[in-house]
Amino acid sequence: MNIKELAEGLREGRWTSEELAMYTLDRIASEDSSGHCLNSIAEINPDVLFTARALDAEMKTKGPRSLLHGIPVVIKDNINVKDTMHTTAGSLALNDLITAEDAFITKKTERSRSFDYRQSKSFRVCALDGQ
Repeated sequence: MNIKELAEGLREGRWTSEELAMYTLDRIASEDSSGHCLNSIAEINPDVLFTARALDAEMKTKGPRSLLHGIPVVIKDNINVKDTMHTTAGSLALNDLITAEDAFITKKTERSRSFDYRQSKSFRVCALDGQ
């Protein structure tokens, strides 16, 4: 399923942002504990379900802001996100870094109101956010 199909399902009420978040969290847990010991996600946003519910409410009252409204995304852990999550770039030297401002890409996509719920340890993940 692609982003366009996910967004269509949200607009049509086939699923909610909260359900997408729960599905994704379950999938992460399943993949990371499948015996492969992937540990693919360094940190999960503790506000993910709260944010998803808020975006669902906004969708009902105001409609979607963009195609990404309510779609969960992965943020690479070297991209600044102004929230309670760490921006470590995988470095022990940055282990306790919480940034005070969003990176350009984070600011640019905030208007779309997608939400991040985790940070990735891997290099291959692209970033979108909407805190």
